[in-house]
Amino acid sequence: MRWSWLRQGGMLVVFPAGTVSSWDWRRNSVTDPPWNRAVARIASMTKSPVLPLYFARKRKKKTSNEDWISPVDGDAEITKLKDGRTALAYKAENAVDMETGAIVAVTTHSGAAADTTTVIETVIEAGVAS
Repeated sequence: MRWSWLRQGGMLVVFPAGTVSSWDWRRNSVTDPPWNRAVARIASMTKSPVLPLYFARKRKKKTSNEDWISPVDGDAEITKLKDGRTALAYKAENAVDMETGAIVAVTTHSGAAADTTTVIETVIEAGVAS
């Protein structure tokens, strides 16, 4: 692979973890997924200086699915968890036979879908309605 533009003083901006850092409220610190070692190898191979940067980003108080995209699953959407946090996820619904306790249907929906709109599909999947 040719890296002549880096060797000649060109700039390469990377997120070594493949995503931006996030604040971990439980640890009270910034956290990153594991960094990709290829970033260090490229810097070493090209003898390029490494300059850590912080990109300040002002966000609206309310998050939206237009602002957040999962780096590993572009179809996941922001959903509010039962403990009040938000996460990129899907919403799973189960239909249970109340007499036997057996799960008769499982459906998945986008994280932003409301229960009132997704319950219809789950009920139909369970064979309760037609």
